[in-house]
Amino acid sequence: MTVVAVWRVPGLALPAVAAAATAALLAVSVAGPGDGPMAWPLGVPLLAAALVALYWRHTRPTAVLALTVAAALAYYLAGFPPGPEVVPFVVALFAVAAAGRRLLAVAAVAAACLVAGSADALRGAAESWGDLFGVAGTLAAVVAAGEAHRVRRAFLEQSRQRAVEGSGCGSRASCTTR
Repeated sequence: MTVVAVWRVPGLALPAVAAAATAALLAVSVAGPGDGPMAWPLGVPLLAAALVALYWRHTRPTAVLALTVAAALAYYLAGFPPGPEVVPFVVALFAVAAAGRRLLAVAAVAAACLVAGSADALRGAAESWGDLFGVAGTLAAVVAAGEAHRVRRAFLEQSRQRAVEGSGCGSRASCTTR
C-alpha cells in the first residue's frame, strides 16, 4: 500500500498524521538532552498501542480515550522523554467530545492534569503546576473544538434533512443532491 493509498482508506488519514507527529516528537525528544530513560523498549510500544487504537476512535471513542490516557500516563510516569505521548491522547479527546461525551472529555482532562501534576510534585518539580494550567487550557480548547465539530455536523445533517423534505423526494435515498 502506497502512502497515497493510506489517505484514501476511511479512518486512516488522521491516525497516519498522528503517527507521523508522534514519531517526529519522539525523535526530537530522544535526540535532545534528556534526564529520563530511553523510550525503548517500553515507551515506544506504549505509543504504538495508543496510535493503533485511534483507528477505532469513531466507533468506540470512550475505549480509545481510556487506552490513550492509560498509555500517555504510563509513558509520562515512567519518566520517558516528554512530548510524543500527548498526540494520541489529544486525537482521542477530540473524538470523545465530537461524539457528544463532553463530561467524559472534561473529566479526562482534569484527571490527566491532576495525575501528571501530582507525579511532578512527587519528583520535586513543583514549579510545573503553573505549566499545568497552560496544558489544561490547551486540552480544554481541544474539547471545545470537538464539541464545535459535533454541533457543525448536526447542523449540516439537519440542513440536509430539511432540503430532502422540502424537495418532495420523500426519502433521502431516492434524492440525489449536489
